[in-house]
Amino acid sequence: MEQSKKYICCTCVKETYLSLLIRREGTQTVCSYCEEENQCIKISELADKIELAFEQHYQRTSTEPDSYEYTFMKESWEREGDEVLYVIADAAGIDENVANDILDILEKSHYDHHKAKVWEETPFARDAHYIPNSPDSGEYYRKWLTFETHLKNEARFFSRFTRDILNDLFENIETLKTKAGAPVIQTIGPDTALAHLYRARVFQSRDDVLKEALSYPWKGLGPPPSVAATAGRMNAHGISVFYGSTFPDTAIAEVRPPVGSRVAVAKFDIIRRLRLLDVLALQEIFTDGSIFDPDHLGQIQLSTFLRHLSRRITKLIMPDDEVFEYLPTQAIADYLASECMLDGIIFLSAQARDKDQLNVVLFHHASAVEIPELPEGTEIEVRLESLGEDSPSLDYRVWESVPTEIKAPNSKKEGRLMMLSPAFENDKWDARQPALRIDVKQIAVHHITMVKFTYDSYEIHRRRSTNSTTTSDF
Repeated sequence: MEQSKKYICCTCVKETYLSLLIRREGTQTVCSYCEEENQCIKISELADKIELAFEQHYQRTSTEPDSYEYTFMKESWEREGDEVLYVIADAAGIDENVANDILDILEKSHYDHHKAKVWEETPFARDAHYIPNSPDSGEYYRKWLTFETHLKNEARFFSRFTRDILNDLFENIETLKTKAGAPVIQTIGPDTALAHLYRARVFQSRDDVLKEALSYPWKGLGPPPSVAATAGRMNAHGISVFYGSTFPDTAIAEVRPPVGSRVAVAKFDIIRRLRLLDVLALQEIFTDGSIFDPDHLGQIQLSTFLRHLSRRITKLIMPDDEVFEYLPTQAIADYLASECMLDGIIFLSAQARDKDQLNVVLFHHASAVEIPELPEGTEIEVRLESLGEDSPSLDYRVWESVPTEIKAPNSKKEGRLMMLSPAFENDKWDARQPALRIDVKQIAVHHITMVKFTYDSYEIHRRRSTNSTTTSDF
């Protein structure tokens, strides 16, 4: 029977996607291979689907060794890849006799008389060998470069173009998983692996500023008010967010304190569950699907690009370049907060570069710090040193002096002002639900006495040449 008249059923095709496709779209008829009545499609239709999959996911290897291989391998050279017949059979989950019929169809459709005369191999010649393609994310790279240029040089604020690109990248972020099956959206907070964070603040000289921060650490060591919020990797100027780290040492490294400065580090408990994008997990994205699914190639390309993007988000940025280089990551953070309804991002510390030392940014809506109850009339005193016999010595102490009688509030409003509890910003009431609670017993001040650097060294080799052919070192 001619191949064009043959049918194949969903049972004879073992590849899951193809089998289900045949079952769903096929015609009830007798299979030309198992001779059972079942849902079937023409063998030529299956050949078309295999041809498309080969174009997208395989590449034909060279028929001859390159110059390097020829020089060093000579007679022992073997062509890379597997014979096309076996690649077809394995990919589609079909018997070799079925693969033979498909190869006959494809070989005839690609026959080229001119190439045959000069013994040039065609794509589906019997001797052709194939290997899987490395995924190409060129289209996403081009979009990203255009996106960066657009933000830096054209439209910094609202842009439909910017939103469209971020939609392409993140609209299915909730469904992405790593090779181990872990989601890229991680939940942190009570009863999770990440239940607290550390935050650092540098104090360079003024004792009064440090005393104020230690008096009210939920304000002085928490995220800054909007009027004082400077631009960072994940926030624009004026947008207050919480930057924290998983370890105190990481928090200190991230603020880059100068020698002679003091760094206050506080522990913040996460008091409600928050959903964060795990940038490290993006590097392990696994795309499970069928090469016969027309959408699968795009999913592979996107996954490949997101792995690149995860490194781009956390790459080291020199201080002189921060203004422009932070724009793309700031736009991503805004998008994830407003469009994906996420609470923050977990990413590798650019200063520590250790996979256990992570940074967390909590977006504005998830960065409010709970205010502890302070009865009206409470007086707070902070001392930074104590008097010794010869000279003062460092001794950090905070005293809270609470009145013996607490005045009852005259109204509900007065009661709220007297017993602080929810959250504030710029000393005004804040409608945000608190996500953090400072542990006032876990605050320490570190005096920076030395900064160590780890570096790679490269010698400079300088040569001088003349008009002659000789050179000399000097």
